[in-house]
Amino acid sequence: MLNISVIELDFHHDSLDGFLKIFQNTNHQIKVFTTLKNIKFLSDISYSDNITFVEYSGGSKYLFLKKNRSLLNGSDLIFINTIANDFGAYLAINKRNTVVLRVHNVNKQFFPFQNIFIPHSLYFTWKFISYVARQCLGKGFLWFRAAVNKRINYFTFPDSSITEYVRQNGILAPVKIIEPIPLKIFNESDTAFSQFDNVLNVTIIGAIDARRRQYEQTIEAFSLIYKIENPPVINLTILGKSTGSYGSEIVAKLKKISHPHFNLTTFHSLVPETEFIRVIKNTHLIISPITANATTDIFKEVYGKTKTTGSILDFLKFGKITLVPSHYSPPSELVDFILKYQNPQELKSLIMSLVSDKKINTLGRLSLQYVRENYNQESVLKKTLSIFTSLIKHGQIHK
Repeated sequence: MLNISVIELDFHHDSLDGFLKIFQNTNHQIKVFTTLKNIKFLSDISYSDNITFVEYSGGSKYLFLKKNRSLLNGSDLIFINTIANDFGAYLAINKRNTVVLRVHNVNKQFFPFQNIFIPHSLYFTWKFISYVARQCLGKGFLWFRAAVNKRINYFTFPDSSITEYVRQNGILAPVKIIEPIPLKIFNESDTAFSQFDNVLNVTIIGAIDARRRQYEQTIEAFSLIYKIENPPVINLTILGKSTGSYGSEIVAKLKKISHPHFNLTTFHSLVPETEFIRVIKNTHLIISPITANATTDIFKEVYGKTKTTGSILDFLKFGKITLVPSHYSPPSELVDFILKYQNPQELKSLIMSLVSDKKINTLGRLSLQYVRENYNQESVLKKTLSIFTSLIKHGQIHK
């Protein structure tokens, strides 16, 4: 039986939930050190008794971790799910602990000053200045980040593409890199195979955000579909907030596709989890119109190399065929189910080829079966325990 402490003092409650689901209903003891806000987000989820929460409700994160040092020291391994801010707080962890950090943004973690995003508007200039003042200077990002990197024993990354990028580019010593621990795992109750007959349900997951997604190719592809004779009936759902000036602009452009076979559903606020699951269960196809590059705080990241995209995480959880732009490199093991398009014409042709002769049903069954077999709790738990047990034994030898 392992005793593991998990720290999430930032905002990644969804990936924290994914980690906890790995150990749900096992005899391994999991202590979760997280914020009151995250606990509220997860309050509707019923965790087994082996998972307990230690609440951080504000104040110094350093003092919070120092106060709970005896609990942390009693752990076989400490898993830090995210360090997005307040890097200095994690120096409160005892140097003799075996510590694993999951890195969500490689450039920010290891090469921030070579990858600074230069803002091109007054709004983002203000956010840039604010971040530098609050985090780089006020919270000590300039010096604490490097100190924390030296303190961490092992690093893990969200998927195999990022792990391979880190290895190939010599960013870390190979002995400090461990295999990915999935941010989300397959849950039978959250998804289902949806049979395509005459109506195609397409979903774009996430709020409309110009920094991470560009919808123009998707809009043009649907416009092309509805110029052909007898096009399919398509229900398109934007599964996230569609507010703000950019959100309103994209929704307006989609509404211009005036055809009786095209239906659009959008949301003006956060989508309730029950509604989210309902939509996903009925989805045949997910489109992820991610940009070539992303911005995290004031730092540039590259999807598929230094940062993962939610579409990969959603695929692992739901097993739905996913379409992505050609600039994105999905993990090699998923290339049969994460399909790429280069331009609007290719996206239109890809959708039509999947609909033709209902090929989408065959591929849909295969994709769901793949995640059911490879990302179920039992499989992921076995792999995670193998990794953690090896790290713990290595740490005990060197203490």
